Formats: sequence, structure tokens, C-alpha cells
Amino acid sequence: MLSIYGLLRIHQRLRSHRLVLLGVLLARRLRLRHLSVRFDPVAGCNLACRVCPSVATTASDGRPPAFTWPDIERLASMLFPGALQVVIGCSWEPTIHPRYLDLVSLARAWKVPWIGLTTNGQNLQERDLHELARRGLGELTLSIHGVREQTYERLMVGASWDRLHEVLRAVRDLRTGRPSRRFRLRLNYTINRENLAESGDLLDVFGEYRPDVLQVRPVFGGSAPGLNLRSEDLAAYRIHLASLARECRERRILLLANRADPLHAAPAAGIAVLPAVYLYVDPVTVWREDFAWRTETYGQYCRRIGLDRQLRRDLFRSRGELVKSAARYADSLKYDLD
Repeated sequence: MLSIYGLLRIHQRLRSHRLVLLGVLLARRLRLRHLSVRFDPVAGCNLACRVCPSVATTASDGRPPAFTWPDIERLASMLFPGALQVVIGCSWEPTIHPRYLDLVSLARAWKVPWIGLTTNGQNLQERDLHELARRGLGELTLSIHGVREQTYERLMVGASWDRLHEVLRAVRDLRTGRPSRRFRLRLNYTINRENLAESGDLLDVFGEYRPDVLQVRPVFGGSAPGLNLRSEDLAAYRIHLASLARECRERRILLLANRADPLHAAPAAGIAVLPAVYLYVDPVTVWREDFAWRTETYGQYCRRIGLDRQLRRDLFRSRGELVKSAARYADSLKYDLD
């Protein structure tokens, strides 16, 4: 089976959104895996990153909202059979949920081909990394929003630079072992006005850990407007990006980077199909607000809203119309693969 990155390459090269939608319809009809499920088991974090767009909420007991294990099992039974990809952690920190390791095992039990975990890494111990590999995690994504200790700890409030490198060394050591050869490492770096100048040194600092993927994306949104890149920053941004691209090619690292629209001025054309395949799940909202997931199944909901009928209608709509209707995904797919 093609990797997720191989599928993304194909998606980016296909000029016809109708062909992609037809593929989704056929996958649904034939009950083939086609969903990308982003699963946050808890709506909270152990840090207060200044680049994070998520706004913390608390339950009545003062704790962040979290799924119970029966909740997770129910959602997995509905969503994972059709999932091509499950990424645990998207907007929040999954390692603060007491059963995040079991969630990896659950995705594995449902035979999800591509299982990822996104984390700031501060809670991970060496034994946790070995457990993640043993339970079938395919890719670990670590967020690193600074190349220098001072910048990193200033932007990722509450994080320790030394702890980050302890985790990265443990990941490197784990990946040298034969049983963990499929355990991929992805680094997620959010560029902003405070770390832009040091961005070109990313691989000088982190290259020793041999990442498989480097994701570079400019900060966006209104959570930290003072950090957002401005038009006068674009020249430096592109210079650093060109340097990183050369280094990544030399080191055989896949680079995911926002080249076309670093200021997020317009939605990516590829989001036209995301409402049909991209399911975001957290304890506040499961995919769509009118999905009564506690009392109806995913299949029942799709029939209730006539999802297949909607997809057939979408085959005859223009890409521009579909992009407008997918406004909630406007900042998705904002990168090229190099």
C-alpha cells in the first residue's frame, strides 16, 4: 500500500477534484478505507505554547474535557474500520490522557494501516517510546518551535529544551533497533516572527536525530497575531526554506512546507474533498456538531444526512464552490511535498 505521503503526492498532482470525489464514492460503496481520522482523546495540554491556535476549556471539575475509555471504544468501532490513517493528537496533547497508549493499540487492533501520534514530547519516557513502537505506532511527530534553547522555551511555555533532546536521543536509539525499523520520526516546526531568523539552522541542530519528515509551516490565525509572518518577512522565509529544501534532499528527508501561501491569504484548492474524508474528533465536537455519536453510528448518520447523495451532487459542482463550502478546512493542505 502507498504511504500517506505517496497518496498526498497523487492528490496534489490530480487536477480533477471530480476524479478524487469519484474515488471517495467508490471507496464508500466498496467499503474500502478512505478516512483520515484526527483523534484528540483529551481537550487539554501540559504546555501553554504561544503559537498554538487552540483555546483551553475545562469541565465542571476544573479538568480538561476527556473521553472515557468506553467513549473511545465506541468511536473506534465506528470510525477506524474505514480509516486509512489515524493520527492521535491534533490540536491538543494526547499524552495527558491516561490511556493514550491503549488508543494506539486499539487503532492497531482495527488494522488501521497508518497510525501516528503528535506530541510535544515532554511527557514521554524511554519506556513509553518502546511501548509505542511495540503497539504499532508508525510515526511519531514531535513539535519543536525553536532552534535555540531560549526561543524554544519562550515559545513553548512550560517545556524544557533538555527534556526535548532526551526524548529525541531516546527515539534515535530506539530506531537503531531492528524491531523498530518502521518507527518514523517527523518534526513539526511552526515558523513565526520570533523564530524565523534561526529557521535555516534547523537541521544543524536536529539533523543528528535523523528525522524522516520535516514539516515547516507558518503560524496563522488570531491566537498570536503578533507572531504571524508579514509581507516583509516573506523574502527571509523563502531564503530559509530554499536552504532547508537543499539540506533535506541531501539527507533524504521529506520536506512538507508551505510555499505557495505562507500568509494564509486563501484556502488551498485541495480542501474541496476534505469534508468527505477528514474527520476531526475531540471531547467537545465529534466531526460535525449534529452527529449524535452517542446514540447513532457513523453509518446511520451518513445515511441520515444523505452523504453519498451529497457527494454525487458535488461531482457536478465547480472546485471553487466546493472550496467555499469547505471553509472550516481553509488552513489544511497548506504545504508541498519535496
